[in-house]
Order: sequence, then structure tokens, then C-alpha cells
Amino acid sequence: MSGEIKNPPKTISPFLKYIETPSLQDLRTKVVENKKLPFVMVRDVVLHNKPDDCWVIIFGLVRDLTPLIEEYQNSPEGKDMVKPILAFAGKDISHWFDARTGDMKRHVHPITGALVQWTPHGRIPHVGIETAGTDWTPPPRLPWWMDSRYVVARLTAQERQIRILNMLTGLEAQLCVCAEDTINQIQERYLQFNAHAHSYLWTYDRRPLQMDKTLQGNRIYDERQTFEDLEMPATFYVPCLMLYFKDDLSQM
Repeated sequence: MSGEIKNPPKTISPFLKYIETPSLQDLRTKVVENKKLPFVMVRDVVLHNKPDDCWVIIFGLVRDLTPLIEEYQNSPEGKDMVKPILAFAGKDISHWFDARTGDMKRHVHPITGALVQWTPHGRIPHVGIETAGTDWTPPPRLPWWMDSRYVVARLTAQERQIRILNMLTGLEAQLCVCAEDTINQIQERYLQFNAHAHSYLWTYDRRPLQMDKTLQGNRIYDERQTFEDLEMPATFYVPCLMLYFKDDLSQM
């Protein structure tokens, strides 16, 4: 039929623009592409457990919610809404969310029968009220759990135990690092033990290490599973990096 519209324009309700949120995969792709995020361990996140320093983990992405806490603590109602978050500060709260969409889990309200967001620990910021009323307002288009601005790091896929032996002093330190850390990043972690760590040649098995590569990239493999398969302690052997002083006391 002439004049037939084959692809009519898509009409979106003015209301829906407030509740559309990106999928979890879209958010993860956006974060990874636009940010060079460091990797951290759970033990790193646990330290950020205060109102003025609040981190949480959601599906492997670490969020710094300190700005959100500061924003909502200025009002009595907002102060109550951040209490559930503060109770889980420094912890993994992935169980609050749908692993498929990355959005809040939902449940059927026992009284109204409406499908509402699941907040078992109390209402949190950017979650609407469960029942209709004069104080109802649309939820924000981009709630904090879908906002990439709060994402500051990624959780490591695996932690590695290593030993670092200073061949000049004979002092040894044992560190737990991210499998994704380069030797340069491990060197930064080691600065707390030796402020002159940059003045040493880093080696393993009598060969210099490539500082921009990971332990795996330097052929320092994780053999814990092999030991466990042989019914030996996983820590039977911990790789040891040997540091040789280069007669250079620079502190880069």
C-alpha cells in the first residue's frame, strides 16, 4: 500500500524515561572502556567502612559511595536511608541486585500486590516508596548503583601470595597481591616496607623481571591448585622475588 509507514517512530512514555536503566553488561562495558580501573582485593575494600570513607562491592565492581552518604546525611529522612548502606560498608552487597540486569531485585508487595524494589534492610537512596501517596516522586533515571561515576576499582579475580627478599639487608616481606597487578604495582605496595624499592633490581629465578608485566606474564605461576591436588598445603611454596641494590637511593 502506498504511503504505508514501514518503520513508525518509537514512542516512549514521558514517565518511562525516569525508570529506564542500562543493563549490567552495558554498565560494565562502559566502565571498563572509559576508566583505567585498578584491581583491588576484598581486604582492601574492607578498610573503607566509615561514613566519610564508604566503599561497597557490586558484581565485582567497587563503588565509592562517600559522596552519596554526604549528600543524604544532611536531612533526617536521608540519614535513615543511608543506614543500610553504612551497615554494609566495606562489604559485598551484590545480593541486593539482579545479576541479569544489575538493577535492584524486586518482589510483590504483600499488601498492594505491586511489584516493588526489594530492600530488606530498609529504604535506601534512589528507591521509591512502596505505596502510592502525595509524596511519591519518580525515581531518578540513573540510580547510584547504575551510575559509573561511583565506580573506582575492580575486584581481583584471584589473590596471589608472594615473598620479597631484600638481598642487601636479608629482610623478607610477604605480600598478598592481585593477580592482575604488574610488578610496578607490586613495587608500589612494597614501598611500605622499603621506601627505596625503586632503587633495586627485581628478579626471580636469577632473571630480571619485566616491570610492566604481571607475575603470570613473568612466568611466575600460581601452583597452589597443584599442591592441593597432591594433598599438600597450598602455601607449601610461595614464590620469592629477590631484590638487588643498584647503588641508587632515588625515591621515585
